[in-house]
Amino acid sequence: MGKHAGKKFILEPWQAFIIASIYGFYVREDGSRLIQYVYIEEARKNGKSALAAALCLYHLIADGESGAEVYLAANSRDQVKLSSWPLCSNFAKGIDPNGEFLDVFRDTVRYDSVQSWLKVLSPPAGRQGCQLSKRRGRDKDKEL
Repeated sequence: MGKHAGKKFILEPWQAFIIASIYGFYVREDGSRLIQYVYIEEARKNGKSALAAALCLYHLIADGESGAEVYLAANSRDQVKLSSWPLCSNFAKGIDPNGEFLDVFRDTVRYDSVQSWLKVLSPPAGRQGCQLSKRRGRDKDKEL
């Protein structure tokens, strides 16, 4: 457990700006999100993994999509398992400590009441509702 374990997740200003930019604008006619694709680049040790974990869980739990398929991807399975996945599983356990709504497995978080799940993948998969990839600059295949 890291030094932030058990503490509230307080957004850094750059994280708040990104979240507001992505989720704060909607198309008036149909209510869809204006921003559909984003590319985020930030220096090491600035909270990218925590932000990715939080966004994954948002898309799993609170985005309002039934049957959501949320993927957490990186260049290697080891990279995901050593950074974003521990945060994601710990955040999920913090949100639902008794496991009433979320089932946390080795590489998957399931939200069965809406048939949604979050899965760790490497390398990044094809088209899906939400894909959060770390270190895209190192990917051999640049297609999202």
